[in-house]
Parts: sequence; C-alpha cells; structure tokens
Amino acid sequence: MDVYHEFQKPEPMLAAMRASLAPGGTITLVEYRLEGETASHINIKHRMSVEQVLAEWTRAGFTLLKRTETLPSQHLFIFSGKRGARPR
Repeated sequence: MDVYHEFQKPEPMLAAMRASLAPGGTITLVEYRLEGETASHINIKHRMSVEQVLAEWTRAGFTLLKRTETLPSQHLFIFSGKRGARPR
C-alpha cells in the first residue's frame, strides 16, 4: 500500500510479482491519487494517476479486474496476472 511509486525499477519487480502469482491469483494496489485535491497533503512525487498505473501494469501483462475510488484519498486497483482476464 502506497509503495509502488517508490520502485526504482518497476518493470523487473512487476515481472517478478506476476511470475509469483498462483493460478487465478490477484494483486491489490493502493496508491494516493494524483488527480484532484483529496491527496494534496501528500507530496506529488508520492501520488499516481490512473493512467500511469494502468499503462505500467498492463504493459507488464496484468489485467485490471476492478478499480475502486471510494477511499478518501487513494485509488484501489485489483489486477490479475493473466492477460485477458474478465473485469468484475
């Protein structure tokens, strides 16, 4: 939670995370919102946009299953490591 933005080399880390998932496994990512004002108390370097997360994670082979925007200042994403998984 709130650590993915700190990865200095996200590509190999995402590849290792995807490879370590059990069949049917999922990963939940929570990051402060770059968009809007709800996370303005957090340094901009520690916030991420939906577009940035989706671009990096889908390029790494993950499929977004669900996105929730009900947390006060963070995005919540649930990804499958399986390409072409069906979103909920």
